[in-house]
Amino acid sequence: MPLWRRYIKPNRGYTFVESIFQLVILTVFLHLLVLFFMWKGTVESSFPDHVSIEWELFAIDMQQMLSTIDHLEIRSEGTALRFLGEQRRIDISRSNTVIRKQVDGQGHVPLLTNVRTIQFEKTGDHLIVLVNTLGGESLERSFAIGLSPK
Repeated sequence: MPLWRRYIKPNRGYTFVESIFQLVILTVFLHLLVLFFMWKGTVESSFPDHVSIEWELFAIDMQQMLSTIDHLEIRSEGTALRFLGEQRRIDISRSNTVIRKQVDGQGHVPLLTNVRTIQFEKTGDHLIVLVNTLGGESLERSFAIGLSPK
């Protein structure tokens, strides 16, 4: 027997069970791919453009910030907002085309971009935010103000 045959393992080839197993794995991945595109279609129909997605994210952030505040003050003739909460002073204002958040006078956290104008109005226990975008859209949302009891 030649020396090289001792080191080569016998190879029986590709079995039927291995092919069935790989076919099952391929089918699962194809189903996941189809489900992803179905989900993507529903998300795109709910939010047809990036402006509406960004606006909804801004609304979520604003409502979360306004839920546990101690004091609310509208400044600069309604174009800026200051509130005190959790022992921090938070300012919301427009800088060029960006609505930004500053905490204790520091930082620059962009909340919404492509903004032409912004107007804050307080009516009772609600804050109304009016935004005009650079694209000409007018967006409006009312937020509940959750003033913490002292």
